[in-house]
Amino acid sequence: MQEKKNYIEAASLLEPAKNILSHTIESVLQGLFMSVARVQGNMSLSSRQGVILSATAHDSPEQSIVYVPTFRGRFLVVSRNTPFRDIIAGARWPRDGPLPFEDARDTPRIRDFEVDSVELGFGWFIEVYVIPKDMWKMQ
Repeated sequence: MQEKKNYIEAASLLEPAKNILSHTIESVLQGLFMSVARVQGNMSLSSRQGVILSATAHDSPEQSIVYVPTFRGRFLVVSRNTPFRDIIAGARWPRDGPLPFEDARDTPRIRDFEVDSVELGFGWFIEVYVIPKDMWKMQ
């Protein structure tokens, strides 16, 4: 009976990990940049103001773009409300239907059949980049 109890306890510990793919990008990013800006110390007043303005631009969905790189170097622009599971499924290539995200690269794929997906860096981390809209596609 003790063995079954340990199994149930271990299974309950894994429950939050099962739901991590249903989290949205916004749930991870919400307030992140402002939190980082607030802990920056040893700065002049003008530098601190610049950091806070930049953090505000990065935290704001209206003022920033979120993109995810793929293994083959594609930059997929995704909505902050997109769950991670949809990013993983939507970035797979080749695919039968259209790509559900905007591909920010203007260069077409070399081969239609090349395999591509979200790049997992450092093991199981999905790289998510947030940049201000005014810096997006600067020429």
